[in-house]
Amino acid sequence: MSAIWGIIDFEKKTIPEEEKHLMREAFEDCRIDRWETLEDDGVYLGCGIQYFTKEAERENLPDRTGSCYFTADVTIQNRDELIKTGEEELPDGKILMRLLEEDPLRAPEQIVGACAAVWYDDSKKQVLMFSDSVGYHFVYYTIENGKLYFSSLLEPLAQVRKELHINERYLSDYIGQDNLNVFTECEETPFAQVFRIAPAQKVLVTEKGLKKEYYWDPIGKRKRLRLGSDEEYKEAFLKLYRRCTEQTLRSAGKTAIFLSGGYDSTSVAALATEILRDRGENLVAYTSVPLKGCVIDRGEHYETDESEAVKKTAEFYKNIDLHLCDFPEMHPWFSAPEYQKVCEIPYKSPENSLWIDGIMKKAAEDGCRIIIGGMFGNGTVSYDNARHYFARLLCRGHLLRLRREINRMHEVRHYTRKSMWLTTVRDVVCRSSKGERRIGYVQESYLKKTGARKRLDEIQRRTNRWMQNETGYHRCFFGRDTFRHYGEFTQHHSLYSGVLLLDPTRDRRMVDFCMSLPPDQFTANGKMRRMITEYMEELMPPHILKSRKQGLQSADQKLRILRQKEAIVADWLRIYREHAEDLRIDTGKAIRDLENGKLEDCEDFDLTRHIYTTCFLRYMDRVEKLCGEKNRKQIQPV
Repeated sequence: MSAIWGIIDFEKKTIPEEEKHLMREAFEDCRIDRWETLEDDGVYLGCGIQYFTKEAERENLPDRTGSCYFTADVTIQNRDELIKTGEEELPDGKILMRLLEEDPLRAPEQIVGACAAVWYDDSKKQVLMFSDSVGYHFVYYTIENGKLYFSSLLEPLAQVRKELHINERYLSDYIGQDNLNVFTECEETPFAQVFRIAPAQKVLVTEKGLKKEYYWDPIGKRKRLRLGSDEEYKEAFLKLYRRCTEQTLRSAGKTAIFLSGGYDSTSVAALATEILRDRGENLVAYTSVPLKGCVIDRGEHYETDESEAVKKTAEFYKNIDLHLCDFPEMHPWFSAPEYQKVCEIPYKSPENSLWIDGIMKKAAEDGCRIIIGGMFGNGTVSYDNARHYFARLLCRGHLLRLRREINRMHEVRHYTRKSMWLTTVRDVVCRSSKGERRIGYVQESYLKKTGARKRLDEIQRRTNRWMQNETGYHRCFFGRDTFRHYGEFTQHHSLYSGVLLLDPTRDRRMVDFCMSLPPDQFTANGKMRRMITEYMEELMPPHILKSRKQGLQSADQKLRILRQKEAIVADWLRIYREHAEDLRIDTGKAIRDLENGKLEDCEDFDLTRHIYTTCFLRYMDRVEKLCGEKNRKQIQPV
């Protein structure tokens, strides 16, 4: 994996030194092991190589073959399927380069792993840019005055453009959603005419324009996998899950994991520790926990401190080196300015983003180069389809089977039969796409002006409708904007930490496999999330399978804020008052909420809303200044 950037001038004009400097300089604070560039007439390519794998030390990027130029940010998981005899020591970039030489348009779909690449055929005056299928990595790009600019970071493109404008459509969708969602699509950025490659997308650029297409559809129709018995399904699942996990374990240093007390990360740990044990290696585990001494009660359904659970997991597997991370120096408000530099675009989830970034940097300090996790498990390996499955049986008239499943669920999970029948009938009969409109602190007039109000209302109606059935749930969970959400910020974390995140539960092959399974492979005979609770029962720690609580990360966010509430409220009020005439944010409403209430009485999301709204205002100060300076420079007389 690498940081990549470049400029391609189809007219072969000399690339100005100032532009080359702007592109390269933006990566100065990233954790890069080796810097390389390639220059020719009208071509400037760069690569900041990071040694995530042992083979990466032999990477020769950017590169050239004949009339073709190439640079890539690539870590291939399915190497063994792609290499030829004698290529075992080849770095991943060389493997991808050979695939591109053989058939550039087919190469992207052959890769499983983290990848963003640019291939320029000078003889055809054609550039191919593409990203991996599940959105691990990507490039931003823009075209201006006959030149293509691309970069793993957004900042150099904003700096290098002669004319820069704000993308109000993107920003109004961002701030108009009164929740933690950041994106409503997968290609736009806060700057007009600056885009990014979407997950599983190929973009062809010529002098005449762009052509875009997707090479993989995560929610497309698949042939249903029909096997003879549950034992055969179990064997197929475990074989694939082991393969997906093993292919992430190529770290040039130690291998780390985001470990919680839940099914997903623990199931990844189960397989990873087994594989690493055979190599004589340990798995380095990191768990986000509350500040030392904090006791937080969120009721019987939530576990706010997973320390004991992960300690038992480490004892169960023996070869786990466990680190409990409370990050006392990290603060959801006071750490925000520094984190904003890392993620480049507005973000909404300080309670998760900061500790993920902190753990990846801590892992780097401990000598880890790859960190794995199970963040996508709710849509794949531990998908819970019980309600959707019962509703499906009722809709199709399979009443005897439904009765049998409800009886078994009662025996195993102790849910009452009456509640399950009532819930199932309601799920079928009382479907509604209506939902409560939440406003937050956005100016309603701003949303109407940009068309965001109508757009966001339709998205909410569609999402509410889709979430009521299994097919719709998959449309939401496997949408390209979801893959973008999981990849946008972690690419930046990798660039700044020097640690690569990979997730076996997000593997394209695992998505394809789970989408092809019959629904009773996820729920049957009183068992929910069967692939973990039943098929991996002998591999999982008993205390994890017995737990009925849901882990809650960053449960101490409110406490961290309350400890310095006077200074924080003063900061928020100052920022809101400095933006009293803002056309996007209703700062008056925000000020009234702060002045008329107490932080102690606020819900957690109320505090999060204040954080991301004030961060947004500060972000827009810089963006408006940058765009203003660009536009003034553009209209100056020559």
